[in-house]
Amino acid sequence: MAGLPDTMLAAYLTELGGPERIRIGPLPVPVPGPTDVLVRTELAVNHVDTFVRSGGLTHRSRS
Repeated sequence: MAGLPDTMLAAYLTELGGPERIRIGPLPVPVPGPTDVLVRTELAVNHVDTFVRSGGLTHRSRS
């Protein structure tokens, strides 16, 4: 998209664990689809982030 940078600075995880697993670095700016909207966000953190990061949300197959 015209006028957008190629990368953004982001905090992200490459594996589950404590705060020491959080990485900060450049990632590609997502390209929105025809029905999507790209929103610039300065900061977004909530209590679910800590729960998920620690492995509290895992996939379980149904029998």
